Amino acid sequence: MPLPDHIEYQEGTFLFPEELRVYTEQAVSTFRYMKAELEKRFDIRVKQTGQQENADCVLLNTRRNSQSEAYILTVKSTCIEMQADDETGLFYALQSLFQLMEASRERPVRLAAQRVKDMPRFSWRSFMLDEARFFKGEKEVLRLLDVMAQLKMNVFHWHLTDDQGWRIEIKKYPLLTKIGSKRKDSQSGGFNSKTYIGEPHEGFYTQEQIRRILAYAKERHIKVVPEIEMPGHASAAIASYPWLSSSDEKIEVPVYFGKLYSVYNVVDPKVKAFLKDVVSEVIDLFQCDVIHIGGDEVRFNQWEANPAVVAYKKEKGFASFMDIQIEFTNYMSRFIQER
Repeated sequence: MPLPDHIEYQEGTFLFPEELRVYTEQAVSTFRYMKAELEKRFDIRVKQTGQQENADCVLLNTRRNSQSEAYILTVKSTCIEMQADDETGLFYALQSLFQLMEASRERPVRLAAQRVKDMPRFSWRSFMLDEARFFKGEKEVLRLLDVMAQLKMNVFHWHLTDDQGWRIEIKKYPLLTKIGSKRKDSQSGGFNSKTYIGEPHEGFYTQEQIRRILAYAKERHIKVVPEIEMPGHASAAIASYPWLSSSDEKIEVPVYFGKLYSVYNVVDPKVKAFLKDVVSEVIDLFQCDVIHIGGDEVRFNQWEANPAVVAYKKEKGFASFMDIQIEFTNYMSRFIQER
């Protein structure tokens, strides 16, 4: 766990009362979170007070800089003060307070007087969860978001589609989850393993579940970045809608892992329309400024054997099929930016 930028120990200790009186003006969401966590984790009741001089704890949001994540946490013998220039900084001050409280072996909790000044070294502090391979479910994702918040991580990279599974409801294309979210078995022991678990695996998130998870993440100041893979890593989608493929082969959702051959036929206008439809629903749902679409790891075997793709390559004067991959990725990137 990274140490704060500056810690200054002082004389005295603060003893948490059974009911903590908290004063705040501009930190409503942080106060709500603080109240719930103190009661759940430390069995400390919290009461909001309108008088700062009577408070055991003070949350001060100066609102001077909405992009700042810096904070000052001051523990005195008489009270605790948390100050920041925006709500995010206050939230991180609260996490540092909770870390100190967790480290205390005394009950009721007693903390040494100190002053902590801190700000993050990196603006993007991310955790990535790959659910295409193994679906975790809403309860586990919420637990992970709690742990991220405790560690002051602020980006949840959510890998929702790949060859081995499609985990997000797309209302315009229901077969993506009806078919693409299920597979008959799962490889275990690494990419080259011949061992399989021996049981089916399935699961996906409805859009309503995703909205609940997004609200939970927002309360913990975590941005959620969805990953919707293209033009490779497309087997689960192609198993659901075979017309997306660059070949005539009918496939099932793969039970083995690694880089596979199935790839979208990106020169087909219907396929481009499908991918734009999918991305549009994702943008409307997540309301985010970043979407990961991959654009990498495409095996060109199917494109090389597809007359329409070969003709497109010749028409465009491309030197290789990699040029088609790059052109498509740029095309989708522009569409996302315009949306």
